[in-house]
Amino acid sequence: MTSPEGIPQNKPTQENASPAIEGLKFEYGEFSQTGSVHLENGKGNEDTFFSLPGRGVFGVFDGVGGLGAGGIASTLAKDYIKSALDRLPPSLREEELLEQLKKIFIEANDFILAEAEKDFKLKHMATTASVVKFWNSGAGKQKAIIANAGDSRVYILRKNGELEQITVDDSQANLFLTATKGKEEAKKLQEKFNNLVDESGLSALERGFWGMRNKISQALGTPGCSPNMYSVDINDGDIILISSDGIHDNLTDTKTNGSTPSMADILRQEKSSQEMAKSLVKISEEKSEKGEFRSKKDDMTALVIKVLAA
Repeated sequence: MTSPEGIPQNKPTQENASPAIEGLKFEYGEFSQTGSVHLENGKGNEDTFFSLPGRGVFGVFDGVGGLGAGGIASTLAKDYIKSALDRLPPSLREEELLEQLKKIFIEANDFILAEAEKDFKLKHMATTASVVKFWNSGAGKQKAIIANAGDSRVYILRKNGELEQITVDDSQANLFLTATKGKEEAKKLQEKFNNLVDESGLSALERGFWGMRNKISQALGTPGCSPNMYSVDINDGDIILISSDGIHDNLTDTKTNGSTPSMADILRQEKSSQEMAKSLVKISEEKSEKGEFRSKKDDMTALVIKVLAA
């Protein structure tokens, strides 16, 4: 995934309509591109991702660490989690699936820590991880079971056009706010940051938190990492986005930023999942090169899944 043009890691869009999995049917698209900051220093794309449409599982990872070790960490996590999820028995109960997915994340964390001990060049390597597993009760109840560590994200655009961020970033800013004012206050400030187009509306304290927003408090490869777990209702017509921060740092959630559309604007368009994923990356790339507020020259990955009527 080191091509500056971006490499869509999937078959043509029309072939990406999955058969019904446990009563669920979806169409998916994926696109990843190396940020110019990594092209300039020769590090390559440190984002990785996977799709297991036959198991209803999708994930995005964003490596953290110097000397290219972040890319190694994200690849190790991707391969470990993908393999473990592919071996899960079918028809697990919701509670069992949450437990198993959390266990797999913790095991992946331990694996990365062990690998880092083998080579001093890999010290402190880590990776964010956002994984979605679709689940159906068999009685019409549909869920997205989500595990998350770091600041990659999972969003859902509901059929009514409303965009909802499901995950909450593991950032130093959110960690401090949660400890001092509670989780809801941390979530409110993150939502404010998600649609910020300049600093004019920020207090001095909020400006400090803005500067801390990309300093992550945990990731796979950090001691004691405990993933955040979510179980969210999904319905036919919903669109799930899994993104690395190269997407959601450059783009706002719902507020159009001058000539730059928001993520919600892009996801509301009458396009295929693959076209949406590519648009999210390409528009993020354009924003990253403008040198404006929110511009960030980072790797960019978008994985888009449309829930279809089975």
